[in-house]
Amino acid sequence: MHITKFYEDNDFVLSIEIMPPRNGVDINKVLEGIKKLQIFDPKFVAVTQGTQMSLRGGSSALAHQIKSKLGIESVRHFTLVGKSKFVIENELTKLNYLEIQNIMALRGDLPWGEDKCKEKPDELKFAKDLVDEILRKNQGLYFKRKTDVDFEELDENSIYRNGIKTNFCVGVAGYPEGHKECKDKTLNVKYLKEKVDAGANIIFTQMFFNANLYFDFVNDCRAAGIVVPIVPGILPITFFGQIGFLEKVCDVTIPDEYKELITNNKNDKQKIMDYSVEFITKLCKELKSKGVPGLHMYTMNNFDASQKILENLHK
Repeated sequence: MHITKFYEDNDFVLSIEIMPPRNGVDINKVLEGIKKLQIFDPKFVAVTQGTQMSLRGGSSALAHQIKSKLGIESVRHFTLVGKSKFVIENELTKLNYLEIQNIMALRGDLPWGEDKCKEKPDELKFAKDLVDEILRKNQGLYFKRKTDVDFEELDENSIYRNGIKTNFCVGVAGYPEGHKECKDKTLNVKYLKEKVDAGANIIFTQMFFNANLYFDFVNDCRAAGIVVPIVPGILPITFFGQIGFLEKVCDVTIPDEYKELITNNKNDKQKIMDYSVEFITKLCKELKSKGVPGLHMYTMNNFDASQKILENLHK
């Protein structure tokens, strides 16, 4: 089922995002964590894809098990960095065979030491290119091998051959504060519109900690002609080390009050947890009161924090 159907049928949609466990860790620990949140009726679960050096394999298998064992629709993150277009086609074919219909199309983090995406033979460059390729599979277009013209009636100059049509729904990322590699918000919205024009069906935002950032971003997107759902992404900070990651890697602004309290209590995980639950609960209530289509909770596999926030929202 396409996740966009949930937004057509419901005034508010809760969804959660989880990571595959580190290699060698029991997958059931993650499944049990998701079960803790099922009482809040999440409509779907997104499964991230680790970088090549993260040693977190199994994203596709986990997305499949979420559907088959828990009965919840799943979304598979799909990154293109470091993959040839042929590898990408193989992975899309695998997802189709696993009956995973929803894909979050992302460029992915660049390898350490690289600050821009380089042109490489047989590799896609941007998320828009990945959206294009996914939609080609929905049209039944697959890469042609050099020998195919010897066995099939194909134009020697054609790139694709015909095959079964897939039925993927495509999500993409939006950046309320701009992307770390391009802080020009006008350009960011322009690039986002290109992804939507290519066929993306829904947008999930980068995490943010000020509701006005989200609503300003939505207004800019609507003014640019983007009409698909734009879902706010929410992340509770649960330990001190996340501050550096969010600021340096994600280029996200953390409010001074929030940052100061976490920094002053960096060795007290319980205080950080309690304050984050309080802060994010307020943020979520403000977003809900102003009519957002849903909340997409980035759990980072900390299911206790997400559970407490969702309990507060249901009081």
